Amino acid sequence: MKLLVTGATGFIGQELVAELVRKNFNVSILVRKGSELAPDGVKQFIIEDFENNPDFSASLTGVDCVIHLAGKAHATEKNTISVLDEFHKINTVLTLDLAKQAAEARVQRFIFL
Repeated sequence: MKLLVTGATGFIGQELVAELVRKNFNVSILVRKGSELAPDGVKQFIIEDFENNPDFSASLTGVDCVIHLAGKAHATEKNTISVLDEFHKINTVLTLDLAKQAAEARVQRFIFL
């Protein structure tokens, strides 16, 4: 089974990816910048710009399941409106866009945490 994990460099993602690799799953990760945290043999797809409707198609090719862990979890700005806008863009709009592209790529499962 071919899996794509987002949020793979986060607290939960690192442990999940390591366990999936130990269990011999074919794992790829989707990251904003290359990471040394990924175990050997894990292919990294880099999407640097999440703002302008990113094209996830290369990372979704042949994928059976997306495990979507990525999201904005902490507010670092003081302006409440811009913080809420940022949370909405990343946690809602980007997630829906990834899910739609996954459906178009005929991904069988989309797990959203």
